[in-house]
Amino acid sequence: MENIRTNIYQFIGIIFPPDILDINDLNVTAEEMRGIKNQFSGKLSFMASGNNVIVTFETGNNFDDDLETLKNTLENFCYSIIDVYNYYHSTSAELILCSGGNTKISEFTFPRKLRFLKESDRSLAPKELILLIGGKPLLRRIIRNLSQAVRAPEDAGFYSYLTIEGVRQSYVKEGEKDEGSVKNKSWEDMRKTLSIEKSDIDYVKKFADVQRHGGTTNGIKGEELQKILTIAWSIVDKYILYVSES
Repeated sequence: MENIRTNIYQFIGIIFPPDILDINDLNVTAEEMRGIKNQFSGKLSFMASGNNVIVTFETGNNFDDDLETLKNTLENFCYSIIDVYNYYHSTSAELILCSGGNTKISEFTFPRKLRFLKESDRSLAPKELILLIGGKPLLRRIIRNLSQAVRAPEDAGFYSYLTIEGVRQSYVKEGEKDEGSVKNKSWEDMRKTLSIEKSDIDYVKKFADVQRHGGTTNGIKGEELQKILTIAWSIVDKYILYVSES
């Protein structure tokens, strides 16, 4: 009988703001949660005390080459638990898995900064952009949605598409109804003005559609997340340059 190697992945996280949730020595396994155990091919446990979280995943599968995908999946599982406390206490605490990896190999740190995007591609320096957004609430919302896409990888498609739709909204003239031929023209004007491929928008949209209608996704892979965010950032880069030169 072939021996199956067991990999144990452990991730360390923090809850913030500090002391906003009353979590004292909570220990939950996926097996105890109704129905969720079938979503994971292994044993999954969540431990929290105060602001500290430890997530352990024991599996016969190997995620050493794609820890970020595993991290995104487990972080989404953790948020399911944190959101229960947010609901119970009527608050909005957040959770980040900061580091983790295969306990038999090494630890990996997850930076909140996207390594595949370069600051040199930004259209304006921070202060220039701050001065620009002052009287532009739509642009402020566009930038905020980008930040949300990074904070919640599982929802990256949803927030990235909201970002793109925000850019499109700026091509609807004041007084016009955003529907029918007006809406279609705004998409066309945006793509033409900013040199955007329709296929890129469609790629992001397919990850957003389910959540836009209240459904849930089956997770997101590392390479998918990278492509979604790269498209969204590129569109916003072009839009900011366009607005600054208008």
